[in-house]
Amino acid sequence: MAEIIRLARKLPPHTRYSPPTRKTLAGPMLIRAKDTLTKALEPFGQQFQSSGVSLVTDGYKDINGHHISNYLLVCALGAYFHSSLNSTVGPDTTVRVDAIYTAQRMHRVVQAVGVHMFVAIVTDSAAVMPAAVRALHDMYPETRHISWVPCTVHWCSLVIKDIAVLTWVGPILGRAMNVIKAILGYGALLSIFSSHSRRVLLMYGD
Repeated sequence: MAEIIRLARKLPPHTRYSPPTRKTLAGPMLIRAKDTLTKALEPFGQQFQSSGVSLVTDGYKDINGHHISNYLLVCALGAYFHSSLNSTVGPDTTVRVDAIYTAQRMHRVVQAVGVHMFVAIVTDSAAVMPAAVRALHDMYPETRHISWVPCTVHWCSLVIKDIAVLTWVGPILGRAMNVIKAILGYGALLSIFSSHSRRVLLMYGD
């Protein structure tokens, strides 16, 4: 890298790269990026109209303890990020994140896109989520055609945790975890593993 920088300094002034100014970034470049993104998302809107869309949402707490909710829109073409809402800043600072509040947040997203286009809401299996969807249906009758779908991954995780409680499963699970740690902890072993299987995302993690 040092050699590249040294050679770059020898280039004539008119050939050197000049980064865009703050004004350019916040002005024409930002406008072009927005236009490009809007055009790229047009097929999604058309797909929503023809086959419907599902709302996928999950929440977590950041390092400051703020409750963040993310909302994704999923259709046959794929998924894209719609919005992220912070429940503990601004006017909502003192609000309790319960089923009613969660339902109101869901409705805000559903209404912004178009209630008639939604077919499902996908969440984890936490007790507040089905309660929130029931509250959504009660408070906003026009959403009653939208089904609630529990997250399959979260459901499988809960099932595995229940199975792990069995006394005879513990030793087997412990040995499996040791194998995983051994493979991930040594570069040579990980390289051999990766050369035989690329399905790393399907490997049990923690």
